[in-house]
Amino acid sequence: MVMVMSPIPPIPTWTLSNGMKYPIVASNTASLSAEQTEAMVLKSISLGITNIDVHLGGTERDGVASALQRIHRDEMFLVTKIDKPPVDLTDPEAAAQLVRDTVEVEFPLLGVETVDVLLLKDSASCAVMQAQWAVLEHLLAEGLTRAIGTYNYCRFSIDCLLETATTPPALNYIMRHVGMGPDDTDLIRYGESKGIRTVAYGTLGEPVALEELLTDPTLVEIAARHGRSVEEVALRWNIQSGFAVSNRPSADYAPDNTPDMMICHGPDMDCEASLMGMRKSFTWELSRAEMAMLDGVRLEKWSQSPTYYSSAGCENSFGVVDHPTASSCGVVDAEWCGNLSFLKEADYVVSGFREAAEMENGGSKSSEDSA
Repeated sequence: MVMVMSPIPPIPTWTLSNGMKYPIVASNTASLSAEQTEAMVLKSISLGITNIDVHLGGTERDGVASALQRIHRDEMFLVTKIDKPPVDLTDPEAAAQLVRDTVEVEFPLLGVETVDVLLLKDSASCAVMQAQWAVLEHLLAEGLTRAIGTYNYCRFSIDCLLETATTPPALNYIMRHVGMGPDDTDLIRYGESKGIRTVAYGTLGEPVALEELLTDPTLVEIAARHGRSVEEVALRWNIQSGFAVSNRPSADYAPDNTPDMMICHGPDMDCEASLMGMRKSFTWELSRAEMAMLDGVRLEKWSQSPTYYSSAGCENSFGVVDHPTASSCGVVDAEWCGNLSFLKEADYVVSGFREAAEMENGGSKSSEDSA
């Protein structure tokens, strides 16, 4: 018997104001070891997920650098970010120099001359944000990045930046997960009114995949109805709401985990379990009624805010609210915590994804085949 695979649609893209195509689903390397990052990145690209979101200055960077040695640079859409300046750094020129120094040191270690998107994290100081943004605009003009954006910018931060910016942010990365409501703080609408598109991270909550979300009855019911995992439903809710997503490809992340403790599930510890869920997110839809049900969910204990990791200048930020610290994996039965039963299907399923990704990339070999 020959099984015919339905074509897998490519990851959609946004066209940003400068004409750049932005793939709207990204694999986020946060909390992974260098080895896991490399394996996850190569697996992502083999499945057609080319957008890779990485922090500089640690194991994630090293893993992406290793992956870049095994593939062509143009196979990866690379997003990275300038880390938040220290709280006591209030001198604008020193803050600007911090950005210059970061790029000068980190880009060679990453093994690149330019990135596709460079993001700026916020500061409680408006003058610091303005000075650092001016450097990003200069890097954009020099071609060291193709687009610039912000990370955890609340309304205060956006207003501050726009006072002096000549190039407004193309994107603002904020937390958005089921249980927070569609846009209860009005931040998304406000940013979009300024021409800033929204990218959601933390689809399962932060800084851990929230037990309350993973076990929510509405999510569980909808997941069962579609034969999907709760994690896939949470991801699809963001996508179907019209947002891009930078997604952690595991549910086993937490401040209590060191990178070598973090488990990236899959046959080769490459996060294939969740990456396949991410890749399949455009092959099915939630109904209008289901979207409304998910819009209406509110988590009681961990309501969280869109700018959870922002500076104290933004309401309900990470530094001023309680947060969980232990991984929910082992406490809840979640697929992205290691339940690989859905991967025990015939090999044609995995092969079909790889073949579709190759066709999507013009018939080129996957990163595994070209390594």
